Amino acid sequence: MFSTIPEIFMDPENGILIPHYQNPELNERTLQTEQSRQLDRLNRQILPVSSQSSSRTVWVMQDQNFLLYNGPMYYTKHPDLFVQDYCVLDLETTGLSPANCEIIEVGILKIRGGQLVEKMEVLIQPSALPLPERITQITHITTEMVESAPVLDEVAPWIWQFVGNDPIVGYNICFDLSFLTRHCPRNQDVTFIDVLPLARVGFPVRKSYSLSSMSSLLPIRKNTHRALDDCYATYDLFEMLKPIIARKQRWND
Repeated sequence: MFSTIPEIFMDPENGILIPHYQNPELNERTLQTEQSRQLDRLNRQILPVSSQSSSRTVWVMQDQNFLLYNGPMYYTKHPDLFVQDYCVLDLETTGLSPANCEIIEVGILKIRGGQLVEKMEVLIQPSALPLPERITQITHITTEMVESAPVLDEVAPWIWQFVGNDPIVGYNICFDLSFLTRHCPRNQDVTFIDVLPLARVGFPVRKSYSLSSMSSLLPIRKNTHRALDDCYATYDLFEMLKPIIARKQRWND
């Protein structure tokens, strides 16, 4: 049976996770912190499922499986953490909210047998220019770099053609999925694996589990807030975690 988790739901208008006690006066950073705190709790592995209500998507538990519905797309947690064929995906955006912000870069790695075989990296021209200065400071993506780039409507078919039927692996992947759901939905179910909760299991008692922190502490490629670089860091971390998770599972058996 489903059991509702009332603290969080996905607002389909905004495409973002919102605690039910959200105060509209809270600034964006405070909201991000609170949403992250709630998501961290959910990711241990309490995961979402859609509501029957048309007004919002409620997060509930169902046998530890993740099912999020928004429009024509279902996202489900991939059942095999040790999958060898998958795509690693990361997005760079103009902000945190899919309702008010846009995708400006997509990076994807195609993995076969645990090895990189192909990559995709593309800048995207948003409808609103110039880019916010703070986004350029974080990502080093400038207005000049995207003003002649293809728009998302052109890029969206490339994204889904490249991914195909592969599960999508990402770090804090709910963020990326919320933008894909809002801006380039696919009329096909998508499975995914979030590496963030796996990192919590594999490397407990860390002060921070941001990708930047993990990449600075571990022998993996560095996260730079560029889409493809973050894909490489996520791929390295995911492959590093597989034997660690396997050993922990054997110990618990």
